[in-house]
Amino acid sequence: MTKDPKRTSLTGASLAGVGWLSGSQAVGQVITIGAKLLLARLMTTADFGTVAVAVAFTSFAQLFVELGFGDAVLQRKAAEFGERERSTAFWANMMIGLLLCPISIAAAPWLAILFDAPEVGPVLQLLSISFVLLAPQALLRALFTRKMNYRVVGLASVTGAVLGGVVGVVLALMGWGVWALVALNLVRSTSVTLAMFVAARWVPRQFIHLPTLRSLWSFGMYMTGVRVLNNVTRNGDTMLVALLLGQSAAGIYSVAYQGVILPVTYISRPIGSVVYSALCRMEDDSVRRAVAFSKTLEVLIVLGFPMGFLGMMTADVVLPVLLGPQWTEAAPVFAVLAVSGGVQTMLQTSTSILQAANRPGISLAIQIVKLVLVMGGVLAGIPFGPFGVGVGYTIAWLILVPVHLAPVVVWGKVPREGIVRPIAQGCLNLVFTVGAFGLISLVPAGPDAARVLLGAAIATAVWLVASYLSMPSFRDLTLLLRKRVGRRFGRASA
Repeated sequence: MTKDPKRTSLTGASLAGVGWLSGSQAVGQVITIGAKLLLARLMTTADFGTVAVAVAFTSFAQLFVELGFGDAVLQRKAAEFGERERSTAFWANMMIGLLLCPISIAAAPWLAILFDAPEVGPVLQLLSISFVLLAPQALLRALFTRKMNYRVVGLASVTGAVLGGVVGVVLALMGWGVWALVALNLVRSTSVTLAMFVAARWVPRQFIHLPTLRSLWSFGMYMTGVRVLNNVTRNGDTMLVALLLGQSAAGIYSVAYQGVILPVTYISRPIGSVVYSALCRMEDDSVRRAVAFSKTLEVLIVLGFPMGFLGMMTADVVLPVLLGPQWTEAAPVFAVLAVSGGVQTMLQTSTSILQAANRPGISLAIQIVKLVLVMGGVLAGIPFGPFGVGVGYTIAWLILVPVHLAPVVVWGKVPREGIVRPIAQGCLNLVFTVGAFGLISLVPAGPDAARVLLGAAIATAVWLVASYLSMPSFRDLTLLLRKRVGRRFGRASA
């Protein structure tokens, strides 16, 4: 049977896209963390806290600058996208950025009073420039993503991390204090925008076309709501813990949460981003979209389920070793949150297919339900401390599984079997994995860490073998990766 070359090229481009996004995020994060570790030796915790408050404000406000136009541009069919759409989105984003910049500058002193931190005011005023610097980024990223050109997006991100880190460290060594961190953020933003502009070789040749603006906004307004609510959901749990249980409890919960969310950030979110672009390229081919979704769901289950299980089973031993004995209290919180990490990985593309099918309103409704359930779970767990919050958070995500997947069947037109079968098979494979992990009880007495790591290694091997044998999409992906790696090394040795 002859393979469809378009499908083959799209699969290859998607794999390359995931590689570039995951790799660039990891490299950029390592560079940024390295720079901040150096800055931490040269600056005070108060300096970091001041910039953190200002950046939190600008990051949230930035969601309103983008207006969801990047998602709207991606969702557009090829026949409905041209210079008019590009120019309209660009100038609309720029105008909002130019409007928010002076508003933020004027509001900065009031925010400083709210936080009882006078030093936040001047820092936020300078960081307000980022509204203009970041305004075109969502559109430029969408233009490259439409072409599945994640190489440029990844290299621009790394370039920004390098230049921002260098400037920040140099200025800190010169004694600039908190302004070194401000410069790091501004230089990074500017570098990423300029790098993508240079690579795009495009400048807007038209101005705003009002009918096109209305059309883009009809999709983008829902996506703006989705991103705002997602931001509140993602950060609201830690804020509630800090407000109701204190800073110490918030530290325990935050460390556990960040450890769980790390693989979601660097593995499943890049997959979700690439899959959304691929699904949009399928335009009106709902059957092809449904098949692609089911295959992606299988792969995400293979990645997510073991992360949740192994995190839960190894937390008591691994976390104190990695972070120190002072973080022992975070281990049970990490263990229960690990389950939610596996669920979040599995559900990463559930809203992507709805958006690709031009159902952004359904995505927004799911986000509203998610906010209510997650915040309700967190509040229900507050009386029981950080561990109770973790339990409430995880239960909320388990309830969200049908909330996310039922609309995929109804509006995404994915057959129920394409969802139920991968999940059922994943649960069956997990039973074998749990049994394999239980083999550590047969190991003679020895160091707990060694026994747990041995059990984790055995369980991982069993999971991968079971997934390879029972999950066709994972098996096909493995074979495709082997072929691509083989060709790459073949060319290198030639």
